[in-house]
Amino acid sequence: MAQNKRISELNSLGQAVSADLLAIVDNIKSETKNITVANLMAKPLPIGILTPNTGEFSVLTVGGNPINEFSTDVTLSDDSDTAIPTERAIKTYVDTAISGIAFLNIRHVTSDSTAAVWDSVLADTASGPITVELQPTGEGKIDIKKSSTDSNLVTLITSSGLIDGQATNTDLNIGYGNISLLCDGTDFYII
Repeated sequence: MAQNKRISELNSLGQAVSADLLAIVDNIKSETKNITVANLMAKPLPIGILTPNTGEFSVLTVGGNPINEFSTDVTLSDDSDTAIPTERAIKTYVDTAISGIAFLNIRHVTSDSTAAVWDSVLADTASGPITVELQPTGEGKIDIKKSSTDSNLVTLITSSGLIDGQATNTDLNIGYGNISLLCDGTDFYII
């Protein structure tokens, strides 16, 4: 009974012909077994086109789409189904995309203050009323929360623009009340 052997343990290898990549001669059974491009690529389905004489892939197929290149385009502007972006291209794209996003800025205030886009102001009015001047520094959201239970008022004014069509807002007059506003870069809108 013949044993399975590694290629390095075989006594002889046959001559590969035409599309064969490798011919293996089994001296015990007196037969030659050819490893070809076709039987290498047939199962699983072909992943690309292999050039036998150079061993190069000219096309890589993923999900039915032929991939022709690896892209280093950091803007991912090609919008192509035939290119795969490199890891560096994706990281640069994401880093650039999120660099313009301002993150939440929580501030505790006990006296008159200002609030810009992405500020969340916790206004403690225990020592007296507070005026918060809203500054339209761009598009985004501002949250104002009264963090005390007293009856002192939080008054909202703007450095420019209006709050729901008004110059001031005095709706924040109860303990633990809050107002959320959207800024369009000019005016403020209570949501």
